Amino acid sequence: MAVNAEIILIDFGQSASATTVPGTYWNNVTSKSGNIADLRDNSTDTGVATGIAMNLTGFSNVNNFNGNVDADAAMFDAFEAATVITDAIYTAETGGLGTLSFTGLNASKTYNLTITAARNNTEERYSRYGVSGHGTQILQVAGDSPAAGNGVNWNNDDFVTFSNITGVTSLDLTVQGSKSTAFTNINVWGYIGAVQIEVIPEPSTFALFALSGIAGLVAFRRRK
Repeated sequence: MAVNAEIILIDFGQSASATTVPGTYWNNVTSKSGNIADLRDNSTDTGVATGIAMNLTGFSNVNNFNGNVDADAAMFDAFEAATVITDAIYTAETGGLGTLSFTGLNASKTYNLTITAARNNTEERYSRYGVSGHGTQILQVAGDSPAAGNGVNWNNDDFVTFSNITGVTSLDLTVQGSKSTAFTNINVWGYIGAVQIEVIPEPSTFALFALSGIAGLVAFRRRK
């Protein structure tokens, strides 16, 4: 995580299993569609408004279908809460495309998006995530896998990250199901359980932070 970066945390799922962490604000999204006019960062219990809006389209449902599944240390370190994998929103069957549209971004800042999801099911299920200009990535969300551990049928430790997104004032994050050769169900769903947005200030802002620190150190030495 970059120094002085602003962090926005978003959890998708039912209101009964909303993510709450003392001292950290989570934007809990409990609907399959709609708009959040002003996402808040995670700096305090109530967060600070960022001016970034998010609109959801194309999702089929929201559900708490995982129960009390556990996340391992890697997942917890990335999202600071185990409850992010208990539920999710998902796309319609057979090729449905869900989109998270973010507006109000600052073209001079850099954005890193980290995404995770889980589904407690013995079938191998995958979700494909895409950001325009930054390609697509696939995440296994269900089915026994070496990464999750033998006998664990949900993703408990993995996520994908789109890094160094810059020069944009808006972006779309797309979600879609993806099949594997082991997947026999005729239906395919795309899942999203949580998103972390890391907002990195422009380089001149870093320089200002550095100069402020140097000035403070000089003043401290002079007082001594």
